[in-house]
Amino acid sequence: MHHFLPTNLVHEIQKVDFQTLEEHFLEGLLFKYFPAIIPMERRKNYYRLWVARWNKIRLLENELLSWQAEIKAQDLQVVLLKGMALVHTLYPDLGSRYMSDLDLLIGPNSLPDLERILINHGYHPVKDSKWKANRHKMTYEKQSPDAILIIEVHSRLFFHVDLVTTDLLPWIYSPYKILNIEMNLLHMIGHVAFSHTFIKFFWLIDIYRFISLNEQNINWNYFFKLIEKYRLKNSYAMVFFILKHFFKYQIAHEKTSLTWFKKTIYQHLLTFSFLMENQNLKIRYILIKHLTKDHLWTAIKYDFYWLIDYLNQQLKQKTRPLQK
Repeated sequence: MHHFLPTNLVHEIQKVDFQTLEEHFLEGLLFKYFPAIIPMERRKNYYRLWVARWNKIRLLENELLSWQAEIKAQDLQVVLLKGMALVHTLYPDLGSRYMSDLDLLIGPNSLPDLERILINHGYHPVKDSKWKANRHKMTYEKQSPDAILIIEVHSRLFFHVDLVTTDLLPWIYSPYKILNIEMNLLHMIGHVAFSHTFIKFFWLIDIYRFISLNEQNINWNYFFKLIEKYRLKNSYAMVFFILKHFFKYQIAHEKTSLTWFKKTIYQHLLTFSFLMENQNLKIRYILIKHLTKDHLWTAIKYDFYWLIDYLNQQLKQKTRPLQK
């Protein structure tokens, strides 16, 4: 087995049906690093997806390069988040990492300037429904000859965390920035747990790869201060539990030891089957979604914002004039 993932995790993955693995967008990774486990009838399609994902990342990267001069001229601080910020260091083979869009972080006052640049390059804003917890995001897209390209622009890290203007590092191409090592890890943990309740397994692979490559360089004391500051302790505890139990990765600097009660809850809820099929386990999904929040009030606010948006959408549908 290839060393890209722990052997025990690969054995667990082999027990999962391929339709589920495909829902987690693991086809390119399996094709590159574990081709022997792919059934013959799926190999051609997995190869096609591997090529498509490699090309998609290159297309998005070329988009960034095409904006360079205008970003510099406007003196905009544009920070890359998630996929593009990580892919070159975590994935020696680009086709093994799925990337649906390009995530950018920018101050709200700079958004009009960035929007003009995007429009100049053929993008248009997408009018999608926004609710309180994701109103800090704007989506833009354009149809290129090869693919639909999507840019998601964030003005906050999370709905409860303000814009980060420090803790930044230069990306491989100027003038773009990325989050520094501690903030990047915090953002990945918050994204997979706090924001999305483990709905995609490749985000956990990102975290495993990131820590295994950077553990000695992370300022762990500073990282734990950030976790405390941004109220992501439960998200961190869950992610590190998963790393220990399913990736067999023990972080030497782990600070928080779980209480017997919390460990028991995690053992019963955070199973490998949940990580693979959480959208089919609705009650468990909702329970874990609330457990990722450090404070009950944060969870209640999140639910309240969602409910208000849902009711507004229902009201709009009822009051919409009938088409004649």
